[in-house]
Amino acid sequence: VWCATIGVGPTASVRSSSPHRTPFTGARQQGGRLQIMSQLALGGRVLHRLSFHSWRGAFARRCFSNDGKPFDKILVANRGEIACRVMRTCREMGIKTVAIYSDADQQALHTRMADEAVRVGPAPATESYLVMDSVLEAIDSTGAQAL
Repeated sequence: VWCATIGVGPTASVRSSSPHRTPFTGARQQGGRLQIMSQLALGGRVLHRLSFHSWRGAFARRCFSNDGKPFDKILVANRGEIACRVMRTCREMGIKTVAIYSDADQQALHTRMADEAVRVGPAPATESYLVMDSVLEAIDSTGAQAL
């Protein structure tokens, strides 16, 4: 899960609940603090890769909205059955979804299930889904808070 937070820079750190535990994927223990290593800058936001166990603690609280949901809108960068399952779960949780699609997938089920859909390029995956600038632009234009 990628979670967007505001005001967290590339050297942001949080205290670990245990000196022996590193709850963040790609994080490194440094003097009782965790330094986030896996980040993508997007305008004024920074996207952090979180592991399942990292939903605890101070950093995780920044990712949750006032209603207890981890985020309000998620961009699903998968297609097919996996994307449909993620979108179905998000709908049950009250989270809006954004699908990305290539020309070949314009009428695909995952595109129709999503609350919003954004074209990221022509049919070949190397010219659409794998072009990170297109995916980041889709995140920015839709206001998705997670990927």
